[in-house]
Amino acid sequence: MTNHIHLLVHVPDGGLADAVHRFAGRYASAFNGWTERTGRLSDCRYFGEPITSNTQLTQTARHIHRNPLAFLPPGALISYR
Repeated sequence: MTNHIHLLVHVPDGGLADAVHRFAGRYASAFNGWTERTGRLSDCRYFGEPITSNTQLTQTARHIHRNPLAFLPPGALISYR
């Protein structure tokens, strides 16, 4: 997937938004260094959704794993990383 990422993360003490902010900032800095560019990489905002049940956990994990199917042509799943 080249246009977005999904993460399913367990954060027992909260602070996920801060962790994502630090990660995204560090990644943007490294990427800009590799590609000799400046500025933000994305105008998209972080979105976090607490998972409150086993059913929601299962549905979220299924969505993450099946999401590439919407972007790949039939038969391409064999070569998907």
